[in-house]
Amino acid sequence: MISDRLYEYAFAYKKTKLWKVLFDSDLFALRLSDGSIGYVSIMGKLGEYCALALYIGEEGIDTFFTAAEADEFQMSPLDYQEHLMSQNCLQCAFDKKDELAREEQEEVKQYARDHGIRLSGRNAYPMFFQYLPNHIPWQLQTDEEQKMLCEALEAAIEMARLLEKNTPKELGFIEEGRPNEIPFLEKKGNTYVLGKTALPEKKPKQWPSPEITNDIMAANLKKNPRKGVWECKIVRFPEAVKEPEEDIPVFPVILLAIDTQTEYLLPVSPVCYYEEQPQKLLDLFLDTLQQQKICPKELKVQEERTYAFAENLCKKLGISLTMEEQLPFLEEVEYDFFNHFGGNNEEEIETVMGFLYEMLNMTKDQIRQFPPEILSQIESLIGQEVLPLELERELRQLLPGEKPKKTGDRIISFSKNLDK
Repeated sequence: MISDRLYEYAFAYKKTKLWKVLFDSDLFALRLSDGSIGYVSIMGKLGEYCALALYIGEEGIDTFFTAAEADEFQMSPLDYQEHLMSQNCLQCAFDKKDELAREEQEEVKQYARDHGIRLSGRNAYPMFFQYLPNHIPWQLQTDEEQKMLCEALEAAIEMARLLEKNTPKELGFIEEGRPNEIPFLEKKGNTYVLGKTALPEKKPKQWPSPEITNDIMAANLKKNPRKGVWECKIVRFPEAVKEPEEDIPVFPVILLAIDTQTEYLLPVSPVCYYEEQPQKLLDLFLDTLQQQKICPKELKVQEERTYAFAENLCKKLGISLTMEEQLPFLEEVEYDFFNHFGGNNEEEIETVMGFLYEMLNMTKDQIRQFPPEILSQIESLIGQEVLPLELERELRQLLPGEKPKKTGDRIISFSKNLDK
């Protein structure tokens, strides 16, 4: 449950409209009460997504840099999506009420009623998220997270107050390029002191490089016929899965490996938590090779993560490993893979949503005249957590045999990204 204190700061921050002054790249820092440094990004300047994000420490801000590097036009769809998934931060966002679960809507409404706040206009409802790398955005887990987000919102309110009498440049924000220093707020008693602090450099990524630990497996693979030049890449699966012992759904990785001569795609299973347990993916790759009675002649990769993954196994098995800028077979497979599992036909979605909203103006008798297969398809969308809550509720009342139901917690899809 969200505390009244967090709601108080969220609504107070919303009044400042700080996103009309600062871009998401205009970072400032604050010292949190536990002594760590928090880095704040204000989103909403372009009107796409209104939020405040708090990145904690160098580990957190490093993920901001990774997400900021996401380039929809220069990257493959899977790489672009993975960059956006990389964030490690806490967020206070504002959106329409349909984006909240019913219980969350009621909680916000109750706070607003108790404090004389009118919920109207665009982005009227505050939401609070925890972003972990390669996970679905999730609700805040601890009181400490709420406390840190309160501190970030309070600092943002102070920054908005300072900007009433000063330009961003006068406070230490630069107009272009990456700053060496950024504004730094530190609370002394009840007063903030404004200074500057160094903005950490982005750290080079250290990718895991697992080794073959099963000598018998290695010996058996060496006996297999040397077949083909294989283009390989580790990619992030575009759909999240929920592990039995974990609360938050995670995006697994999968190794795409295609034989350039036969165009055969090796059936390697996806794994979760690759960065922590890279050996699992290596073992699955080796098992699949052995099942297929294959030992590749050469592996071609185009990025450092897959090179690090394959380096030790290639040395052990005597396989040639090369880095290439273009891997045409793999790029086609990657594109097809994304379209199959993560593609999003926006025009088709808009058409379907337009039709569903038109249905709200029809009578029940008119709807009963629809072909059964159409009604069946519409009914299949209800309860799948893909429709706005209000639309789903009204459709339940209109469709034959459908009755209004309570809607439980919803998983918030990872569709929000940084303002550009």
